[in-house]
Amino acid sequence: MSKSRINELMVKVQMQDDAAFEALFNECKRPVFSFIYTYVKNYHSAEDLLQDTFIKIKMNAQSYKAGTNAMAWILETAKNTAIDYLRKENRVKRADIEEANLKVSEPDFNDSLIVHDLLNKYVNDEDRQIVLLHLVYGYKNREIAKILDMPLGTVLWRYNTALKTLKKALKEVGYEK
Repeated sequence: MSKSRINELMVKVQMQDDAAFEALFNECKRPVFSFIYTYVKNYHSAEDLLQDTFIKIKMNAQSYKAGTNAMAWILETAKNTAIDYLRKENRVKRADIEEANLKVSEPDFNDSLIVHDLLNKYVNDEDRQIVLLHLVYGYKNREIAKILDMPLGTVLWRYNTALKTLKKALKEVGYEK
């Protein structure tokens, strides 16, 4: 999934090309899903929000500026969708029900399940987002800072702290010498 390919598909989506929208969805669904999941921590809610995000993308494609980072724009839409959902959930007071469902089946990723589990257990939500965006999806720290609306220094510090925590956790469970 190259940035130029995502940008090209977004431009076609702006022109109401349904085949391009389908291709965009297929290329971006995994990173967008995992990004949303870091916010809601519920597999089924993240699936629903993934669909909502892509509906918003299709409906608001005209607001995307061609030539900019399309994936950053998509992840910003996903972030706003997840935050809106969480605000609504807090108003409805369904937090207790969601906590009971917190450990439903995890998404199938290429990365190691032990690392994924340790990230969930030992690394806080924002730091986990930074690690996933950088290591799994290849974003540069400057891009992550823009996506998460954080200073670059904060992103670098949190990333390094998360990696140290993860290394320590890996040693504790015997996966690193």
